[in-house]
Amino acid sequence: MSDLLRSEFALPSHANPAELADALEQAFGFLPQGRRRLERVYYDSFDGRLRRAGFGYAIEPDGDALAVWVAGPGGAWYEPVAVAAPPRFAQDLPSAPWRGPVAALLDCRALLPRPGIALVREMFVWEDAAGEALMRAELDIPALEAPPLPVRLRLVAVGCGHKRFRHTVVAVSGRFGLEPAPVGGRAEVSELSGVAGCRLDPAERADVAAKRILAAQWAAIRRNEAGVLDPIDTEFLHDFRVAVRRTRAALGQIKGVFPAAATLRYAQAFAELGRVTGEPRDLDVYLLDFERHREALPEAWHGELEPLRALLRERAAAAHARLNDYLKSPGYRSMARQWERFLHREPPARPTAPQAALPIRALAGRRIWKLYRRVVAEGLAIEPASPADRLHELRKTAKKLRYLLEFFRELYPPERIDPLIKALKGLQEHLGAYQDAQAQIGQLRDFAEALRATGAPTGTLLALGALLDRRYNHERRLREDFPDCFAGFAAAGRRRKFRRLFKPAAKPL
Repeated sequence: MSDLLRSEFALPSHANPAELADALEQAFGFLPQGRRRLERVYYDSFDGRLRRAGFGYAIEPDGDALAVWVAGPGGAWYEPVAVAAPPRFAQDLPSAPWRGPVAALLDCRALLPRPGIALVREMFVWEDAAGEALMRAELDIPALEAPPLPVRLRLVAVGCGHKRFRHTVVAVSGRFGLEPAPVGGRAEVSELSGVAGCRLDPAERADVAAKRILAAQWAAIRRNEAGVLDPIDTEFLHDFRVAVRRTRAALGQIKGVFPAAATLRYAQAFAELGRVTGEPRDLDVYLLDFERHREALPEAWHGELEPLRALLRERAAAAHARLNDYLKSPGYRSMARQWERFLHREPPARPTAPQAALPIRALAGRRIWKLYRRVVAEGLAIEPASPADRLHELRKTAKKLRYLLEFFRELYPPERIDPLIKALKGLQEHLGAYQDAQAQIGQLRDFAEALRATGAPTGTLLALGALLDRRYNHERRLREDFPDCFAGFAAAGRRRKFRRLFKPAAKPL
């Protein structure tokens, strides 16, 4: 990494790059080294994990190979690394100082090409009397057909010291009034691949705001649909399911803003979509966690689980095939067209739904407060002897509350609502882990029966028994820890914060 010996600038819109090139030659003694056309392609996970963490990741031609450059948080810049082909997953990343943090961010997500930029790069070099290179200059000029991005000048020290380099940088930038730019094209990454969120106006009609929330979820469903049909990255299905769950929560919890018949019809349609995506996602998760589960067993048993892996792959392939058939079916396509027409339909001037014309901030506070009180009441009613179904119901209620808080987050001061979301997330994760443990126990028993019926080796069944034992122990610990977890969420201080932020004002007498 050479942050101190590299500077990058964006030219003002009125500046002429040809004049800058002439000045580099005539006033500063840089020698032209030719020009070349480049196609720089940006990569990120589908959900923009690298960009959100401050990383810029791009690939551009470098002779007969490809050059991967990465810009890190805070303007850190890493030397380009040559690769034969664009890396697809974390395990494909080349050996480089940035590999660890980038791989950790990607996790199991694929690196996918984002919108790129075509540019012409003019190259210059500054040499000493012996012909040794001291400094390199690169002038990147976006092609006419590229997005409207500024011309960028990059100065790189090759064989000169810090003092001489900084002196030249100050002289060049001062002559043209150049402003420092984020190195490594991070500004380009933000501009070319940023995703706008759903902005709400507190005074907006509730039915209009609800449609905007639902439209944002539908956009996420449609964006992920191609990745579900062609499962190169299992997280497409995860994001697809999250958007479906959020849609169901919005339809069920932002009440009284649409006609009841339309709400019921689409609630049923998205419930069915949630059902058909459940099995393939569960099997994906098992395959993703397979190595972790296997590593928890004695090494001598690792090979005994291969029949289970084969069964999981077979069932996952069949479940994904059924899901793909559903997403390609005339029924689903018809529902999608009707839903899009519903979302784009102009709101009625005189709505019949009872809360359609209510300001969204008023409705949001009312619904959040009611659901929060329900979470507290359900949690307080759970005792050590309560059936597991009580915890599952609480988990579902907490999830609905979380979605409402996130839908309406920007209507409230972040310093007040964000800690409440964080606290709820902790409770939700505990309840989710308990639900997952219970579900996995049932699935492992089912897998064991299926493998026994096919004559699986005794060692495989014993290994499955060991996994079951670990799941039972994990489930028991989570259940025992629930009272402390819930007590932390439902503490009196946090209840006061929810009350002050969301409880509706008393109606005047």
